[in-house]
Amino acid sequence: MTPLRLLAIIEAYSITGPAKNLLEFAQRALAQNVSTTIVTFTRERPENPFTQAVLEAAGSYKGITLETIQERGPFDPEAIRSLRRLAARVRPDVIQTHAVKSHFLAQSNFPRHVFDSSFADPKGVFNWNIKNRLSSIKVPTVVYAGEEDQATPVAANQFLADNIPGAKLHVIKDVGHFFQLEKPLEFNAALKEFVSTLR
Repeated sequence: MTPLRLLAIIEAYSITGPAKNLLEFAQRALAQNVSTTIVTFTRERPENPFTQAVLEAAGSYKGITLETIQERGPFDPEAIRSLRRLAARVRPDVIQTHAVKSHFLAQSNFPRHVFDSSFADPKGVFNWNIKNRLSSIKVPTVVYAGEEDQATPVAANQFLADNIPGAKLHVIKDVGHFFQLEKPLEFNAALKEFVSTLR
């Protein structure tokens, strides 16, 4: 029976939290006929406590491999291209991720023009301002916010809801910026409720 191929993407430098759990999972998954390719990003040297632990596990367990992607900084477009090439080569059945960069693998998540723009001007999104145009939005609107979001705090989302005519604010508890990925059931239920009001 052909093993299920898992591509696990994580940014880790030590064996704590998600990195520890991932390594333990990869070892246990072998008993269920799951091979795991662990991908991590490195900046200076590819060796760190996490990569060393994965290499040790790979030496002890057939079916665990490590791939490292060198990056020049947090906004390195070549690292994303390398990740896409690696995914095409590994051809995983499942992609599991703890790395925001991996969301660039799905073209529908970040179309090419968004990808190119964000890397051409990494600070651009923070300088974008349409406050004076919010009142011209004339369609039903709901603004979703993660209660613990530090990038776009609830107060910023409240500002949007207060300045878009008829908009409502929906705060999702115990989650940060990526609430739709971290709390998909709650987000999907809230979105479904909103969409049902549009009929």
